[in-house]
Amino acid sequence: MIPTALIATAVGLGIAYAAAPGAVNTEALRRGVSWGARSALLVETGSLIGDSLWAVLALTGVTLLTRYLALQVLLGITWCLP
Repeated sequence: MIPTALIATAVGLGIAYAAAPGAVNTEALRRGVSWGARSALLVETGSLIGDSLWAVLALTGVTLLTRYLALQVLLGITWCLP
């Protein structure tokens, strides 16, 4: 059984995260007021797809750095150059 306090905390944190001001939320709000909820949903969906793409690229880069010693050495050398 899930305690009520845990659910209330999760809902509160979700609302706090979703209400954070930013470019995407501002655009979604503007489009939602002008053209309706479907338009705002499309903006948010595009943002989620973009964020997912960035996450995949970042994790791919980290994986390459941890797997190949040559890349680690090359980055180590270039990091030490003035």
